[in-house]
Amino acid sequence: MNYTIIIPLFNEELNVIKLHEELLKALDKDFFKNKKFEIIYVDDGSKDKTFEKINSITQTTIPVVKVRHRKNVAQSVAIQTGSNLSKYENLIFMDGDLQNDPKDIIKLIKVFEEGSDLTIGWRKSRQDPFFSKTLPSLIANFLVRVFTNSKIHDHGCALKVLKKKVFFNVTEFGADFHRLFAARAADLGYKITEVEIKLECLRLATEFGPEYERKDPIAKAQLYFDWVTKKNSQRQSEKTAKKKV
Repeated sequence: MNYTIIIPLFNEELNVIKLHEELLKALDKDFFKNKKFEIIYVDDGSKDKTFEKINSITQTTIPVVKVRHRKNVAQSVAIQTGSNLSKYENLIFMDGDLQNDPKDIIKLIKVFEEGSDLTIGWRKSRQDPFFSKTLPSLIANFLVRVFTNSKIHDHGCALKVLKKKVFFNVTEFGADFHRLFAARAADLGYKITEVEIKLECLRLATEFGPEYERKDPIAKAQLYFDWVTKKNSQRQSEKTAKKKV
């Protein structure tokens, strides 16, 4: 199997070179001898020197594609841009802020190749402030599981390995579709697996911010709530239509 790694970036000039180095280390293993990889970096209209840093990457054992949006659009759009440009049949999504450990890619691929359509990370041991982050996340994930076919614990985890056809069959794209992508895939009947991962603490904050994944947790919970409410309404309408028939 071959893989395209897609990494959206926004104001990550201090992290992108370190990220690339860590990726090369993680993928330089016997496990990957019979696999092909490419990395697509998508700079989503950064205000800092992120794209200049991407362009400075010349020594690499893995082919690199460098893309830049003229303005900041959305993380989901950046992921879609990379997916449209990918040449391999499987995709890997991860954040560009060094909070995903590139070594965890190996763990996800091993599970994915056992027969999954999508494998997602689970930040089980995540250490966050309870009331401002953990509680809203627990509520949001619970609501998604209640109103969909998803059994996933951590829908918001950025690290994913999936078949490209799954990505293009999940059509409900919105500004933040990546946060609910796994739930939507599960709702369509795809086989989803999850793997426990760790969080790295290597990232350096830039002066420009806010970088990706810093959305207000209440706003995140609202996003989840709005979507599951919509799904529940659709199902009720379908049941009503069937009774009339």
